[in-house]
Amino acid sequence: MIGAAALLVAGLLCEPGPQATGYDRALELAAEGELVAALEAADREPDGLRRAQARVFVLYRGRDFVGALAAARAGLQRAPDDPWLLERAAACGLSLQAPDVALEFADRLLASAPDWREAAGAHRAAALDLAQRDARVLQGARRARSTALALLAFGVAVLLLLAHGVVVEGRRARAG
Repeated sequence: MIGAAALLVAGLLCEPGPQATGYDRALELAAEGELVAALEAADREPDGLRRAQARVFVLYRGRDFVGALAAARAGLQRAPDDPWLLERAAACGLSLQAPDVALEFADRLLASAPDWREAAGAHRAAALDLAQRDARVLQGARRARSTALALLAFGVAVLLLLAHGVVVEGRRARAG
């Protein structure tokens, strides 16, 4: 009986203080690299906005940028001007090489949170650079395709001329 009481007291003494919220626990677990457990903890967060923020943090840390962007969008349904979610959504757009997405959220961040001007400006500049690079790549691909088609047309023309020459020579040989 004394042993059972001692175990009960020991259990109470070892009991942690107030339980961490799903949000706090998710961030702790993500920092430790326990991403699956972190997502599970995030999903236990009762506050919808904090749940979305925790999910974005964990998914982004795990380099699941599509999932992080989806979680940010879900959170922005609850709080359309949340600066942290807007910033993370812009960062996801950049990580996904989607300048239009990054610009959308950077512009929203700039409009709704003047204190976040520096982050919004940096994301905006990076998105514009990415868009310009994409435009240059597309232009180069168009030039390459045009060059390839011109070379193909030239090759076909040479083959037709050679074939025509063979036909003419064959006719001359038969006639002669």
